[in-house]
Amino acid sequence: MRIWEPSGTAVQVIDAPEASRAATVALVHVEAATEELARARLERVEVSIDRGAESVAVEADWPGARRGNERVSLQVLVPALDGVRLRAGNGSLEVRGAAGPVVGETGNGRVLLEGCAGGARLATGNGSIELVRTSGEVVGATFNGPVQVVDHAGALDLESS
Repeated sequence: MRIWEPSGTAVQVIDAPEASRAATVALVHVEAATEELARARLERVEVSIDRGAESVAVEADWPGARRGNERVSLQVLVPALDGVRLRAGNGSLEVRGAAGPVVGETGNGRVLLEGCAGGARLATGNGSIELVRTSGEVVGATFNGPVQVVDHAGALDLESS
């Protein structure tokens, strides 16, 4: 599965063996001076999720322009997550339970793998790389953030500057 997002979205991909098919949920966070203005702005945000046979692409069209901390969080539940490719321009990436290889790249955000067993290639320009209960060969780099590894089996080639 491939997930691509260019516009400031946190992406979370979760192995969900109980699911009968893949499901994608987008959560939109807006900023405004009052709750009434926030609701009005939320109604004008357009989120498009283009789901192909092997890929998901998401884009948000903000009224005017995206403000400060406004964002879309994308959660993808996959019944048999045997591998995933993720790319975000400005957002965090999380993968939980992948049995196959993970390729993840973000320009600005945390990269977290938890319970993944297929190895990985990871990169973030400004964020941490975290591995929790993972296995396989992992190669990764962060140019402005820490690296944390908890319970990993396999070769590691991680760089932090």
